[in-house]
Amino acid sequence: MKPATEFKNILELYLDRVTQLENKPYLWERINSNWVPISWKESYEYVLNFASALRERGLESKNVVSILSSNRKEWPLCDLGIIFSNGISVGLYPTSSDVQCQFMINHSESSFVIVDTKDQLNKILSVKKNLYRLKDIIVIDPDIESNDKERIWNIKDFLILGKDSRNKYEYSILDNIKKLDLEDIIIFVYTSGTTGDPKAAMLSNRYVLYNSDSIQQIFHFTPEDKILSFLPFCHVGERIFGFGNSLVSGRETFMVPNFNDLFQYIHEVNPTIFGGVPRIYEKMHSIVVNYVKSLPVDIQNDIYKARQVALKYFEYKSVNDEIDHSLLQDYISVDRQYLTNLREMILGKNIKICTSGAAPLSKHIANDFLSIGLIIYEAYGLTENICVSFNRPNKFKVGTVGIPMPYCSVKLSDESEIMISGYNLFSGYYKNEEATKEIFDQDKKWIYTGDIGEFDSEGFLKIIDRKKEILITSTGKNIAPSHIENLLKTNPLISQAMIVGDGKSYISALITINPIVAIKKFLNQITELSRDFLEKVLRGEFLTNEVYQILSKNEYIYNEINNFINNEVNKQLNRTEQIKKFVILPFDFSIERNEITPTLKLKRKVILSKYSNYIEELYKN
Repeated sequence: MKPATEFKNILELYLDRVTQLENKPYLWERINSNWVPISWKESYEYVLNFASALRERGLESKNVVSILSSNRKEWPLCDLGIIFSNGISVGLYPTSSDVQCQFMINHSESSFVIVDTKDQLNKILSVKKNLYRLKDIIVIDPDIESNDKERIWNIKDFLILGKDSRNKYEYSILDNIKKLDLEDIIIFVYTSGTTGDPKAAMLSNRYVLYNSDSIQQIFHFTPEDKILSFLPFCHVGERIFGFGNSLVSGRETFMVPNFNDLFQYIHEVNPTIFGGVPRIYEKMHSIVVNYVKSLPVDIQNDIYKARQVALKYFEYKSVNDEIDHSLLQDYISVDRQYLTNLREMILGKNIKICTSGAAPLSKHIANDFLSIGLIIYEAYGLTENICVSFNRPNKFKVGTVGIPMPYCSVKLSDESEIMISGYNLFSGYYKNEEATKEIFDQDKKWIYTGDIGEFDSEGFLKIIDRKKEILITSTGKNIAPSHIENLLKTNPLISQAMIVGDGKSYISALITINPIVAIKKFLNQITELSRDFLEKVLRGEFLTNEVYQILSKNEYIYNEINNFINNEVNKQLNRTEQIKKFVILPFDFSIERNEITPTLKLKRKVILSKYSNYIEELYKN
């Protein structure tokens, strides 16, 4: 198949894949416990009908359409349909509030909104009177009927409209493909925004084609590969890795609307590719750790020895081109006997490539995965250029984010801020010239990332921290919080952690508890709740605010974390970085309360403001 960079827009690329792959599966959805495919040819019919319906309902050139939906087949198909109709698509986070949706719909001047469920529809209806450009709402849920008065369309009716009117628009739609060039904007992506209102990054055909192609150059995915799509499509990472690169490689994509079903679906699908974020790998790590701890001591010891052999093998492989056959044979032997089962437990039988992005992955977690035969290829990017650097099969190093990607140049400023340039940069922020000027240098060739980094002697990039998130203590010491937070989260008891201490004389931590792990470990020491009630919580029932409050005050849990900090975390830190005090919060940080982003990054300013009373207690004499 032709590489993505030989096309001038993604529609040409898509049509080429439809021709090449025709009846092969493209997207899979789970219906009544069965996985049902839609072929490339069938997807084309859907996309053309949807584009025709948009035209029939008045979508004009460069009008914007918002998509508020979890990951289902309709997301990428509607995305393509919008671009076919010469519109611009924008994804809204499914966790966004009605007010946040209102802001993004109005700011982008969206004339249509696509929603998947009744709850998402109600969000839009609650602010509909304030959406000054909105024409129609299109609903994916089959149980919600079209309503002329409210200008609500069920998507089945909308597609019928498109099919009936396709003869009017198909020629102009296909003719439009010839006119779209590399610089045409086809997508807005709203930054998840750890501070302030999100900005709409404008992404061109060039951005999508070249970033998607750069991934393909280092991993060489094929139509036989399978990937689960579960991270939000509205985030640029999934838009390029999950959507764009699937177009490039022609692989099969299995849609996961509900993250809670992810681990079940992994074992049903047995993907060859898994693209995750650190928090997911942390959960997987806890599964492996708890399983190994449940085994007899002699087997635990055998597994430990096997993992040391695997680490030795992969550490050698990461820096040497030639094969050490003795090491390889040792690894094959222990892998077959001890490690294969651990891998299959979390990622199925066929996994070949695991990637991680969006936030730093703990070196400890990465090494533990390496010791069971799983290399997690950590990447670095941002909305403005998602493919900055990547570890890859022939060149990887744990604790780094790899080397610069094709089409991207990377350098460090005098303050060690990472700066990037190249052919796959974004085109600026929509209706925000000030922010666009701020991120580019004077020559408009390089952009400032806001991240502090360093290159090692072999050219691997390390992320030290966010420039704006570095803490400066009252003694003038600079502290990078994410490294300390990652150390804390290696303990399965800890769900989230945020380091505080800016302007203070010492470092403290806000900690949230993983309630399931805590109850399993201290079942007999949690006396405030009945054994029967706790068993129900372990089955996924009754996880109430009261449960979090009781766990946060439990002395056994507090002592366990206190010992962990003193005996394991602080020993890995210099004196100024060490945690002197901590508090266990009676809740977990949540997307819904605007405390973390949909990619699970801490919204530090929000947390600092909302929980200032807890922080003040940590610094009372």
